[in-house]
Amino acid sequence: MKIIVMTPAVPAEGQAGFQVLAFHRVVHLARRHQVEVVVVGNCIDQEAAALCSMNKNISVRVFTPNIVERFFNVIKSIFRSTPFQVALFRCNKAKKYLEYGLGERSIGAVYCITFRVLENIPKLDVPIIVEFVDSMGLNFERRAEDSALLRGLYKREACAAAKYERECVQFADYGFVVSGIDKEYIGDAKLHILPLGVDNTIFRDRGKKQKPSVEFEYDLIFTGNMHYKPNRDAVLWFYNNCWRQLRSRFPNLIWAIVGSSPSSEIKSLDSVKGISVTGRVESIADSLSASRIAIAPMVSGSGMQFKVLEAMSCGMPVVVSSIGRGDIKAVSGRDLLIADDSMEFVDIISELINDEKKRAKIGQSACEYVDKNHSWSAINQKFSEACEL
Repeated sequence: MKIIVMTPAVPAEGQAGFQVLAFHRVVHLARRHQVEVVVVGNCIDQEAAALCSMNKNISVRVFTPNIVERFFNVIKSIFRSTPFQVALFRCNKAKKYLEYGLGERSIGAVYCITFRVLENIPKLDVPIIVEFVDSMGLNFERRAEDSALLRGLYKREACAAAKYERECVQFADYGFVVSGIDKEYIGDAKLHILPLGVDNTIFRDRGKKQKPSVEFEYDLIFTGNMHYKPNRDAVLWFYNNCWRQLRSRFPNLIWAIVGSSPSSEIKSLDSVKGISVTGRVESIADSLSASRIAIAPMVSGSGMQFKVLEAMSCGMPVVVSSIGRGDIKAVSGRDLLIADDSMEFVDIISELINDEKKRAKIGQSACEYVDKNHSWSAINQKFSEACEL
């Protein structure tokens, strides 16, 4: 069977969350099927080549909407009340390619990574699968609550995205989200819940360094794509509300901010004593294993956080806000630690810095939880069974 995978970016490890999820789905599907990845957006050639090299059953085709097309799509979306993020990935060439090309090939299904690319799908007599990942309606609703400057824009996008998500569920034959919170927000019982997975052969093996006797490069670490606004908001919130108090308690404390595309505001933190802004690194797992404690002080966003699961898989204690925890079923106080205000973050982190045994105990429990509940192989098998692929 041939499967078309439509996505706003090349599926790849070490990138945005939806790209990592798409990568593991594509590699899984390619074991039994021919997979053609159709990228609607800008493409990094090395990522496309790396994906194709994974399996002879994988190919990549790229369509990039030009600036003029995107501009008029955005204008149209204002009158149609559709999400701007959908308008930016609408591409006539991609739609025509599918419309006129699919009849010549035996296509078994079209699998969309995020709802952003769904408008490029013509009416086809094949199953349509939509990987929502998380609810963008909920994501932008939370951003609106936390942003006075852009509140009006975010509220508009939240309303448009929520409405569009409900329509997409009805259009699709199968729909998937990563958490019950997102399913409840979209509000459709036919949605399947499949959590994010972790490649524990990468993260767990690096996590062997997580022992009290090891000398660490960083005391705290935050990981994530800094192009994603909720990640920037989390870093700035922690810096403005927790960092100075922690440095006053631990004058030699070192905090690593690890992730691609840091903004100028995030880059400026690199000049602050004790803070290292690394930008993109070759291996997130190596950076995590060089750190004592992972933090995820999310104040906005939605879905399930890779950063939390990856750190847990490394055998690290993770201090996370309730929003950052999302629908991860780990037990607070045993597998991870939850803090929802600045003093809770400061006090919990201080206790972990001073208590090596507690760090090791929580880290071990965290690693066991991820091994048991977030294996890619088991999750992808459930995906195939749900879609009958």
